[in-house]
Amino acid sequence: MPFIQSLFFHISVSVTLFLATALSQPFHFSGREESMFFLPAGVGLGIAWRYGNKALIGAFAGLFIYYTTLHNLELWVALWTTTTWIFSVYFALWGLRLFIPEVLMKAPLKSLLTFFGFGVILAPLIHTLLDLPMVVPAGLVDPDQDIRIFLFLYWQGEAFGALLLTPVIFLAGRNFSMLYHGDYAVYPKNGREKILWLSLFSLNILSTFLWGESYLYAGISDQLFILFPLLAWSAYRLGVTFSSVAVFLTCFGIFSFYAFGFGGTPIPVTEQEYIALLTFIITISLLTYSVAVITLERRLETSRLRYAATHDPLSGLLNTRALKDRLESLMKGDAGIKPELGYLEIDQYEEMRRHYGVSGRNMLIKRFGLHLNKILSSSCEIFRIGAGEFAFISKEKGALPKSAHTWLNNPEPYRFEWEKKQFSIIPKACLLPITSHFDSPHHLLELASAHVNRLSKGERGLTSIDPMDDGVLKDRDIRAKWMGKLQQALADDQFRLLYQPIVSLNEKQAAVKNNNRMQHVEILLRLVADDGSLIEPGIFMPYAETFNLMPDVDRWVVSKALHLIENDPMLRQPETICAINLSGQSINDMAFPEYILEQLNNTNVDAKKICFEITETVALSDLKQAAHFFSQLREMGCSVALDDFGTGTASFEYLKRLHVDYLKIDGSFIREIEGNKLDYVIVTAIRDVARSTGTKTIAEYVETDGVLDLLIKLGVDYGQGYIFGKPEEITKSD
Repeated sequence: MPFIQSLFFHISVSVTLFLATALSQPFHFSGREESMFFLPAGVGLGIAWRYGNKALIGAFAGLFIYYTTLHNLELWVALWTTTTWIFSVYFALWGLRLFIPEVLMKAPLKSLLTFFGFGVILAPLIHTLLDLPMVVPAGLVDPDQDIRIFLFLYWQGEAFGALLLTPVIFLAGRNFSMLYHGDYAVYPKNGREKILWLSLFSLNILSTFLWGESYLYAGISDQLFILFPLLAWSAYRLGVTFSSVAVFLTCFGIFSFYAFGFGGTPIPVTEQEYIALLTFIITISLLTYSVAVITLERRLETSRLRYAATHDPLSGLLNTRALKDRLESLMKGDAGIKPELGYLEIDQYEEMRRHYGVSGRNMLIKRFGLHLNKILSSSCEIFRIGAGEFAFISKEKGALPKSAHTWLNNPEPYRFEWEKKQFSIIPKACLLPITSHFDSPHHLLELASAHVNRLSKGERGLTSIDPMDDGVLKDRDIRAKWMGKLQQALADDQFRLLYQPIVSLNEKQAAVKNNNRMQHVEILLRLVADDGSLIEPGIFMPYAETFNLMPDVDRWVVSKALHLIENDPMLRQPETICAINLSGQSINDMAFPEYILEQLNNTNVDAKKICFEITETVALSDLKQAAHFFSQLREMGCSVALDDFGTGTASFEYLKRLHVDYLKIDGSFIREIEGNKLDYVIVTAIRDVARSTGTKTIAEYVETDGVLDLLIKLGVDYGQGYIFGKPEEITKSD
């Protein structure tokens, strides 16, 4: 059976090459041997690239049989030119497989340039040069003809065939995962657009063919060039595979009209006219492919960033941002749909990290994520939202599969093995309905987390929570207490300001770490607890946002920070830039810029020393207002930093509309950049974009020598993190 299949394959290839060679004959220039459109160059290379070197056997047979039968070449001539052609195709295949990645569209532009270099330029050129010693003795060239024109047309005909046919044969019907990275969907389904494109193309070709010589249509053969805008359309909208078909149909159609005079199209008279026509069509083809692959690269980059913004890089699961967006949508959705939120926590996560380190922790997260996918993915969306914390959303109440209930209620722990050592994991979980009774996703997650944390260590089982029980009422009481606490803190100055150094990385690593002269600091806010300890903003900020107190908090910070900067010997140094964070509510407060200007006028602080930080998420939530707010700050002389950059779904696309001085690269891309290739690629891309716009970059969460060294090599401008110094309270100085 395999022998019969192999024989059938070789016969099919032979027949295909035989027919392709025969179809090339009508494209001969009158009185010359060389074909202006040598189809075997594209057909043979495309089949061999797609199916492997075994196709070269059938290709050799098909070409040789045609030359010795229908073309009546001498045996030695047919053997010579067929052998040299096979060698040139083999050379092209070697280059294509060497330089083009297995997943073709991981590097679309590189793949195109490699194909153009090896398949379109070098392979036909090698065949032409190897046939040069044969053509004169074989009588294929008239002694009166210019050998240079013969060679150029010989090469150009093969290059034209390879350029038009190889991509179509290689790409048509290929598996999507072979062309694109499996994680990223690039092109939407656009079947109707493709049908419309084919309809317009056919209408143009048919009308030119039928009425090209009529009075009303006189000279309208130039109408064929309306096809070029159609090519641009296919390149921008319809993807590389369809563009290869569009290039073939368009260029073959135009060349056929000129070669045979269809529709009154003028036939080229001289070799130079043919050369000019082919050169023009080849150039248009290459430009179309270039636009298609550049568009694809942009789509891929946007897709990668969108994926990175919504997925946890370690587990591959959706992340906290994606969960909050999904919860917001469900809380505002159809009341008839009753989805549920599951919250799950690994009880011994910290213990696991202490015993097995970062590598063991990472392996745990990966395997546990795969395990959750296995038992939940059929009916749930799964998220990783913290170190050892996961969440899942069930489409409706009671939709959680029995296997998930069985596993979560199983008293036996989940066994994890790493480096021949076993570790038992006991997950704690709860399930609660997603309803509009909750003010925000934050409160929903807070309730779920609090419920799971109340479970005793080692306690296992899936419990359900009623959102109207005492727990929720207690949660509302907590929020009411926070509102009073924050209002009291504003009235009694119960906030404190700290600073953390931001150090220039444009020096050697040792010098950076030991540099005590700060060039840049970030002003940080803390709330004083009843026992005198300082509360992190991540705890009280959500409540301040819920109660719309953030503009008041930001006013307090701006006023106190400017007075402290004015009086602190270190902070008032001319070269020290002080960064102050602002919230989204303050950006939408039309009176806030005027307040900043008033405070600057009331102090002796130079506006150039002040940099206001706004998170990317806040900026992109109202792009127009953010751009206007940034413009007002810059007019005062202040600089602007975009914080947590790279986490948004369209970071690069909107950056050109937000004129900022600094990009603070989100710490999620920095922490594990040494071992995470995607983080490395994203940080490199942010650095390149920042350099092109003259924007400085700041890396957050720089905590190890390895990360610091890598950031210095990458050329990131500034670093911030515990390796340079922890936040310290600013003391009042007079």
